[in-house]
Amino acid sequence: MAPAIHSKLRCYPDLYQAEEKMRVKNIQIIVGALTLLIVLILVTNGLPDSKANSIIKNVLRKYDQSKNIKSDYKQVFYWKLTDNIAEQQGVIWLQGKEKFRIETENQTIVSDGKTLWTYSRATGQVIVDNVQNSEDINLPKDILLNFSDEYRASYISDELIDKDKCHLIELRPSSGDQFIKLIKIWIHIKDMIVIKIEQTDLNDNTNTYWLSNIEFNLPLKDSFFKYVVPDSVEVIDMR
Repeated sequence: MAPAIHSKLRCYPDLYQAEEKMRVKNIQIIVGALTLLIVLILVTNGLPDSKANSIIKNVLRKYDQSKNIKSDYKQVFYWKLTDNIAEQQGVIWLQGKEKFRIETENQTIVSDGKTLWTYSRATGQVIVDNVQNSEDINLPKDILLNFSDEYRASYISDELIDKDKCHLIELRPSSGDQFIKLIKIWIHIKDMIVIKIEQTDLNDNTNTYWLSNIEFNLPLKDSFFKYVVPDSVEVIDMR
């Protein structure tokens, strides 16, 4: 049986609003996960701290020489006002500046750089849209263009993270109008890879990511970054 397809839900405001809420939540996951893998690139221009500059360049060299990256991740978000914590775990694959795939317990999110598929196991639905229509998503290439001069890095110290010796680097806005006021990055000294990132916003909420089981240059086919819709899944086509 062919998948059911809903086209242009924007014609039905109530249903469209509900779907958009789901999409915004999904997009926030994408942005957070992608930030893990490319945040260091944002601060390579005009770094005032020569040690931070040297460390980041060494990390970037390893990432730049890799065709793709795979990593397990854990995300913990802390709301200061309500003293609540939300956790999520998943796996992310990133290839080039546009292709990615994210797998969590409840979702599969895939992009080939042109089309974005967001599958929810809870609803049995996949939302399909053009990446360019998703205003809430920042692909790595967009982040590089828009934010490369907005943060400055400083080397703070060497610390132990789960018995691994790491460089701690702090990123702070070069001006006072950024919502993220502080980013801390822990870089594994031996392997020169990012293993932890902590972001603090103006409301003192914190978003912390842990990276583990990082692999480079996997034999991934282009089809890996496309979502094949099973017959049993309902398709909501927003294109």
